[in-house]
Amino acid sequence: MQFYAYDRTSSWDTHKVSNEAQWLKIKTYVQKISGATVMRFSDYGRSGGTIEREGFQALREAITASSEERVLLVWRYDRIARNVAVAIEFMSLCEQHHVHIVSLSEPLPQGAGTGIAAQKCLSSYYSFMGKCSEPASLKIFVQDYFISKNKAYIYHQESLLVTN
Repeated sequence: MQFYAYDRTSSWDTHKVSNEAQWLKIKTYVQKISGATVMRFSDYGRSGGTIEREGFQALREAITASSEERVLLVWRYDRIARNVAVAIEFMSLCEQHHVHIVSLSEPLPQGAGTGIAAQKCLSSYYSFMGKCSEPASLKIFVQDYFISKNKAYIYHQESLLVTN
């Protein structure tokens, strides 16, 4: 079985898992389960919001070069893409070419697969989380979301009273 690894960081930050740390965890995992070699693809200092990444493009080429069953390992799913459309397109490409995507830090439940529903859920989650870089901003984002939903509900209820 062929194993691929993809690691990415958009910027250096002491709170992030570095490219080298991601690579080491993936390489150690593969050695533990199979002893196989891993083909590494890496992007340092590149945003996941764009496909204009050398490592990502090389990974895409490797994926499309074969239809043999393979495994792509990432530290987290958001290392692949932070853009919903890009993530869904990439996951579909992997599925078409028999490449299974596995996150070491975010394993999916047994049998979840990489089908369209799973792709949309993961992509939506990372699109949402991409807007929230810190816990404080996440809290504000969630509060704003529920305030706007509550205002819409109140407006809807008031409009029903006016029309009745």
